[in-house]
Amino acid sequence: IRDRDISNKEKQKKELEELEKRFVEDSMKHSGLTKEQALSIWDDFKKWTAYGFNKSHAVAYAITSYQCAWFLTYYPDEWITTYLDYCSTSKGKVTGQEDPRDVAFMEARALGYQISKPDINFSDNHFIVKENKTIIPSFSSIKGIGKNAIEEIKSFRPYRTIHDLIMNPDGSWRHQYVNKKVLEHLIKIGALESMNIVGINKTLRTYKQLYEIIIDHYDDMRRISKRKNGKEELRKYIDSLIEEAAKNNQNAVDWTLEEKIEYSKDIFGYVDFEMILPEKVMNYFGKNQILPLHKAEKIENNQRYWAVILNIDYKTTKNGKQYVRMKFFNPQAIAQQQYSDMYFNFWTEWKTIKEREIKKYDIIIGHWRKNNYGLSVVETENDPNFICLNS
Repeated sequence: IRDRDISNKEKQKKELEELEKRFVEDSMKHSGLTKEQALSIWDDFKKWTAYGFNKSHAVAYAITSYQCAWFLTYYPDEWITTYLDYCSTSKGKVTGQEDPRDVAFMEARALGYQISKPDINFSDNHFIVKENKTIIPSFSSIKGIGKNAIEEIKSFRPYRTIHDLIMNPDGSWRHQYVNKKVLEHLIKIGALESMNIVGINKTLRTYKQLYEIIIDHYDDMRRISKRKNGKEELRKYIDSLIEEAAKNNQNAVDWTLEEKIEYSKDIFGYVDFEMILPEKVMNYFGKNQILPLHKAEKIENNQRYWAVILNIDYKTTKNGKQYVRMKFFNPQAIAQQQYSDMYFNFWTEWKTIKEREIKKYDIIIGHWRKNNYGLSVVETENDPNFICLNS
């Protein structure tokens, strides 16, 4: 068999050489080409054959591309949500490659859509689009929430108060499938915004407080509900927990940025810092026109950018020069390939960072210059070096 394969390859090579010779001669004879021109065209033919495919294959791709373009043009909302649904399933993922949902979210934003958090009162089995081109992620995209839990949530909507998460109006235990784990995941990713119970001047200041009320006392509430006078006792118990937590609203401690990132990555499989960063920080960025580095298609010299540090290493060159190498967290695969690394090349900056104990998940703001190594800080007359917000 091996001898036959070798023989066939030698035969093919000989036939190809004869075909090349005939092509060059006929091209010179009938088309007036020089020998060099004919050989150049022949080389292009050989390169093309490495990726050449038959007509039926090309037609199949063309039809699919046309159909996708047609749906995107005339039914953009339905198209983008179906695309996101597909990318959120195992069918849409390829082992060893970037999560396609990251790319899908990026493309949705490029089309003018805004991505919101999943929401207990608005999310459905699939991604949906609400007013102002806002995409609401599906319950199915949240880890640990099955079909029965989804249908149960939808049957009990709307959820308005903390009590609604645990009990019915008559005081009886509410859910069968929306268990402790489901509630934990919804709270950790902040999927209760429409309830208007967490935030400044609201019932509770932070989601961590709500977690402590619902999750830390879940088992106690379940036991109370089973008592003879459980309905009345359960309501009073929840009231007391809320009252106690509300007293500490001014001094309430929230989860750290690192914790929020880990929750979002683990439960939702995606991180959008514009949803996770504190409102006052985002307001500061907006007021001062500071843009997210991970969305920058081109680095502008006079523009300030913010980024979240994923990793930081203190290094020394062979010549003894000290510098810092940072990698920024970037949820968008394309931008991550472009702007993954940034270097500080000055000892004074190295010392400044070391003394300030800048660490993973801190937010860094500055002017940047792109070079062969990644990004470096640009020192300007009105804005020296950089500033850093500790997580």
